[in-house]
Amino acid sequence: MNTLLHNKDGIKLGIRAAIAITIAFFLGGFIDAGSAIWIPISTIVVLRLSVGGTIDRTISRIAGVGIGFILCIPFYHYILMPYGHSVIWILVWLFIAMVAVKYSYFWTMLFSTLLVLCLIANYYPNGIAGNTDIHYVLLRFYSVALGAIIGGLSSLLIFPQTSYYPLRQATAKLFDNIHTYIDDLIQLQNNTEGRNYDFDKQQQVLITQITAQNGLLNELKHEPGRFAKVYAILIQLPVAEQRLLQTLLILSHLICDGKLFKDTISAEIIEKLQQLSQASLYLSERMVPHNATIKQESLMPSLPKPEEYDGLYKAIRATDYRENFEYRQLLQRNALISQLKELAGHIREILELVEKVPLK
Repeated sequence: MNTLLHNKDGIKLGIRAAIAITIAFFLGGFIDAGSAIWIPISTIVVLRLSVGGTIDRTISRIAGVGIGFILCIPFYHYILMPYGHSVIWILVWLFIAMVAVKYSYFWTMLFSTLLVLCLIANYYPNGIAGNTDIHYVLLRFYSVALGAIIGGLSSLLIFPQTSYYPLRQATAKLFDNIHTYIDDLIQLQNNTEGRNYDFDKQQQVLITQITAQNGLLNELKHEPGRFAKVYAILIQLPVAEQRLLQTLLILSHLICDGKLFKDTISAEIIEKLQQLSQASLYLSERMVPHNATIKQESLMPSLPKPEEYDGLYKAIRATDYRENFEYRQLLQRNALISQLKELAGHIREILELVEKVPLK
């Protein structure tokens, strides 16, 4: 019971849904009885926690069903009418609609509309409530549009919630996992024994988090203009994060494959990894909404400068260093430093973006 009461977002969504469904049922009494059921169904389906998520789903549902109806007209007159109502078409549109679920709700609704037409033609050859197949699909479009609009308006007017703060929280968690990833690389570079590192699994977790972040960004895009400026900054993050992940993966393979040595260059590599780890931790703290530990607008941590990496390259090319290491080891060190330099560049790029995001 306490868990339920503490779920404020869920309670708000429940109240919003109850009011919206009541309105949908009331308006359904004025619509053709055969298609009125689609009004509350659409209202339920489009409702999301955030305003942006609901508006995105509303637009996709109306556009998908509308364009689907337009495609139903030639399909009905030139295929179903001349050649009969084959179950094959039901299977075809069902399969395409299910495949489309992964890519876009719009495409799912478009092909689902063609599926509905085939189902009606197959199971109700005389129509529903006196309506022909194609006429029923048109009435369904009106009902779906009305229900979706009711859902969208209820999200705007009844306990409106933004996806901005969940987005910041998800981004903070992403950066915290990047911090953990780099810390594991430091431990590995220190040649820590008795510990298993699964960097491929960590990569998959980070990729999943970026995908979720993209979903929240898509919701934020459809919200009213309050967060428009912040959205223009945050939309650049996933691309920079993808590049950072690619560099981290290469770096982890280089460290895993290379033989580690207790020398000056190894110590400097570890020091630079520690600086990057601290920077990613700062990014995590900076993105937590209303974080009291961040007091100022700009507390950007210092990162290794490009010339510091040039110094490491020179140290590797030094005569005494080359005499003590095999050629393969020298190449591995060069590649490692190159990826470190690239990683620092990606983190600096993300830092500059995040610094533009307001603290609150």
